[in-house]
This record gives sequence, structure tokens and C-alpha cells, in this order.
Amino acid sequence: MTASRKLANTGLDRDYDLRTAFPDYAAYFEDWRTRSLRARQELSCLLDVRYGPGLRDRVDFFVAASRPAPLLVYIHGGYWRSMDKSDFSFLAMPFVKRGASLAVINYDLFPGTTMSRLVAQVQSAYAWVAHNAARVGVPCSSIHLAGWSAGAHLAAMLLCGPGLPIASLFAISGIYDLRPIVETSANADLGLDLLEAERNSPIRLSPADPTCPVGLAWGAGETAAFRSQSSSLADVWRRQGVKIAMLEVPQVHHYAVMHRLGDDSSEVFAEAARLLRLQA
Repeated sequence: MTASRKLANTGLDRDYDLRTAFPDYAAYFEDWRTRSLRARQELSCLLDVRYGPGLRDRVDFFVAASRPAPLLVYIHGGYWRSMDKSDFSFLAMPFVKRGASLAVINYDLFPGTTMSRLVAQVQSAYAWVAHNAARVGVPCSSIHLAGWSAGAHLAAMLLCGPGLPIASLFAISGIYDLRPIVETSANADLGLDLLEAERNSPIRLSPADPTCPVGLAWGAGETAAFRSQSSSLADVWRRQGVKIAMLEVPQVHHYAVMHRLGDDSSEVFAEAARLLRLQA
């Protein structure tokens, strides 16, 4: 490996190693776990519903009091390698309060899968929820999709897959071009080669339904790579006729912008509510 190649890898690692860039992430995780436990205790919910035969083929539903209601399907982050649906139950508190149901899906983590298999698994999960939510007691008037970080990537990939009823997409601080990840230390777990990265990069694909409303949000305090990931996807998809609302949130980083999705007084929640057509 040449010295210049090592330098490039070091630079990419610096831009894509979010926990090093924002060391206060642990405080956010602890707050989310605490509030998530309370949400599971206080709200009407159906936990660990199977959508497939695998150990992590599970979905948690949090059910709005009025039915049918809009249903938001949320895909969690964690760099495809960590975290769990249970870490994000706290999101149900503001959405249920405002009249929407929430479904949070689990999926397999790296190492131990491939990106193509993971995308197919999440597509299967969303399709199962769309076809079975009412049967398990979650009647919905419309089904929407959201994700953060790695979950935003997976959500964007779902929009590029045919046959899924997606009323809107809200993607927060995602990675939409996987090619740079091939050159980072994270790839020791992910095992991406260039072909696998290209076939699973939303920036190289087209939404199956270009009329689906899309919201892209990120923090102004993100690393340069993450700011570029969102703005570049917006540029590419807009050229394909997709209507995209862009939200750069001042003075917040990768974890803080996600935190605001759980705060119904924030601009991030307001954008999600707009896409779901929730009443103020």
C-alpha cells in the first residue's frame, strides 16, 4: 500500500468514524435506552412480532389510540453492525401522541451477513408489515418509511425496490454512496467489494416511485462526508424528478439530529409530521 493510499484511508476513517468524531454519543444512547424502556411500559404495544424465521426477524409495533392511523416504519442505525430496535422505542412517544402508529424493525447485523442479503431482509420486513399490520391489530391509513444513519441507507434502498407501498420517505444522516466505505476500517466487518458497494448505493439507483415525497435531514455539525452524502443524493434524485425537502439542522451532529426526531417540538419531528400529514 502506498503512502498516499494510507493517507486517503486515514482521512476517510476520520470522516466516517462517527463515535470518535462525536464522543458524547454514549450519553445519547443511555437517554434513548431509558426513554425507550418507559415507552414500552406506558404505551400500547406489540413486541417481537415475527416477520420471518430468523432470530432477528422481529418488529415492535406501538399503536395509536385512533384507528386507522398513519403507520411509520422505522429502520434503526448502528453502522449495520450494532444497536437494536429496542433502543429506539422512545420515538413512539411523540408519534403516538400525535396520532401515528410506529413499527420498529430489527435486522441481521454484520459480520455474518452481506449488504445484498441485508437489503433483501429489510425489504421482506417492510412488505410483511405492509401486508399484515391490520391482521395483528395495527390498522393503518397509510404506510411511511424512515431511517437514521445505516437505517437511512436501508430505507433509501427500499424506495428503489419495486412493489412496496411507501407513502413517504424520511431519511436522516444516511450513507447513500457505499463506495467510500470500502476504503475504511469499518469494511473489515462489512466485507464490501466495489461491485457490492455499487449495487447497494441509492445514489446510483432510482426510486421506483419518483412521485413519493422524500425528506432528507442531517446536522450542520456532521462530518464533511456525511453532509456530502445527503446533499449529493438530493442532487441526483432531484435530476430524476423526485420532490425532495432538505433540512440541514444548525449546530447539531449525527446523534443530536437523530435525538430531535423524538422531540415533537423540534424541526426534525415537524418534517416527519409533515410527511405523515399529522395534525399540529
